[in-house]
Amino acid sequence: MTGDVQLQGVSKVYGAGQPAVRDVSLTIAPGELLVLVGPSGCGKSTLLRMIAGLETISGGTIRIAGKAVNDTPPKDRDVAMVFQNYALYPHMTVEENMGFALRMRGMPKPQRAEKVRAAAQSLGLTDLLGRKPGELSGGQRQRVALGRAIVREPQVFLFDEPLSNLDARLRVSTRGEIKALHQRLRVTTVYVTHDQEEAMTLGDRIAVMHAGQVRQCDTPLAVYARPADRMVAGFVGTPSMNFVDGVLTRNPAQGNASPGWCVRASNWLVPIGPGVCSEAALQEGKPVTLGVRPTGLLLAKPGEAEAALAGTVHVVEPLGEATDIHVQTALGLLVVRLPLGTPPWRAGEATLVLAKPDSLHLFERGELGKRLARD
Repeated sequence: MTGDVQLQGVSKVYGAGQPAVRDVSLTIAPGELLVLVGPSGCGKSTLLRMIAGLETISGGTIRIAGKAVNDTPPKDRDVAMVFQNYALYPHMTVEENMGFALRMRGMPKPQRAEKVRAAAQSLGLTDLLGRKPGELSGGQRQRVALGRAIVREPQVFLFDEPLSNLDARLRVSTRGEIKALHQRLRVTTVYVTHDQEEAMTLGDRIAVMHAGQVRQCDTPLAVYARPADRMVAGFVGTPSMNFVDGVLTRNPAQGNASPGWCVRASNWLVPIGPGVCSEAALQEGKPVTLGVRPTGLLLAKPGEAEAALAGTVHVVEPLGEATDIHVQTALGLLVVRLPLGTPPWRAGEATLVLAKPDSLHLFERGELGKRLARD
């Protein structure tokens, strides 16, 4: 039976240093897959290890299935952890590795073998049960580590960057296996990764961490479409969101009869779509940071458009289904993603950058500037 996980004001401080985790409160529902994602050093692995009992907590409470486990040893928390480095015993076969925890519990051999073979079948490991880890590929070793966790039938799965040691192709295939496994078993799962694409594709919800804090926790689509602050907006999405500092001003092209709004950044006047920001947040001369994803930008030839920013094509990156154009401007380097079939651009070519008015995000100034609310 799977249980929920509740974190209430959980913190971790090493010695007299800065907190590695600061006042984190989260509830992971029974059967949910929550991904902790963020840059290296943000505290996500430390938080996971505190749930597992491998790190003591400095403050707050951790509950698993309603029971406080702050002082409960790892072996008694009914969790199974899958590590980045597999942690397999090299002298044991796949079957022995997968059944080791069950043997330590004193489970009879026939029952143990049945559970191991059922897990092996679900993971495509049946033909490898007699091999040792040194005879397996990286992807096969990771599946063995998954199988070892499955046979324990825990209340909670904990994954600590399990795909980091795999090549790109194996990461994608193993990621699909983990998602299918979760959909089948529906065991509460906390998954740590620094790869935001991995987080977006796997999680029922994702919690974006920075400097030991959770900046936003929501569904992947909500985090992408409505980032809580500039840090989240810049971390989630590939390529990253473009940012330009400017000030709010009334749109002179619309006059006083229907006063729209713009962001003025140097000599670039960017019209703001009507649903981008609430009227209450719009103030003449207010400093803001304009955020726009590469898909929210367009390119035009010189003289073909108004309200555009002049630039020079710096790098062209063909991606098959799209092309990323890096444009050097007076406001810095901007990345524009153009769909397949768009007329080609060449490095060194003069261009104009335009922003789609309804694709904009407005943030308060600063690295952690909050997103200005919409109506």
